[in-house]
Amino acid sequence: MISSADSQLRYLLVSEEILTLSKITSLANGISLNKSITKLKLREDNISSEAAILAKALAGHPVIQLLDLSFNKIPNKGTISIIESLKNKPCF
Repeated sequence: MISSADSQLRYLLVSEEILTLSKITSLANGISLNKSITKLKLREDNISSEAAILAKALAGHPVIQLLDLSFNKIPNKGTISIIESLKNKPCF
């Protein structure tokens, strides 16, 4: 389960889904708890202003190495939030 602190999930692909605010919030909570995820691909998931929720989850994530948010409609503010959350990570 993604929200389990004991999970060994390393790669998460969620593609071509309609992620509502509640689904993005649940996903962000799972990412926050599961520190083993190194690759996160969220392509074409209808993510827009909700990107700030993901940014908060990514800020506390120690080992994320790949983040793919292609083909979403993330506004400038959300993009900046994500960049800020990742800028001090050694792998970026």
